[in-house]
Amino acid sequence: IYGKRKEWDSVAKMLALSIYVNPYDQDIQKRLGKASMESGHWPEAVSSYQSLVGLNPTDPAGAHYDLARALLASGKKQQAKREILRSLEIAPGFREAQELLLKLIGAEQ
Repeated sequence: IYGKRKEWDSVAKMLALSIYVNPYDQDIQKRLGKASMESGHWPEAVSSYQSLVGLNPTDPAGAHYDLARALLASGKKQQAKREILRSLEIAPGFREAQELLLKLIGAEQ
């Protein structure tokens, strides 16, 4: 219900409670990361995406990409670059990851 209303703070709170029930659920971790990003809670987003990466996800390139976006949003550009490179090692043709890498490189110059 909160997701349909785009009440991201409430979505994140409910999903955080769900983590206590099943901390190994990849879908919950991904949705919590998204809700935290949408609500501007960068540390929670980073934590959720780090957990997702550690769970050996079905889409590892996407998980590293999401983690890179959260790290970049929290101001950790070097760590974000490392994660985006990991994403591109897994899926070299991943267009969104390529664009984020170009954005990171452009910000360095």
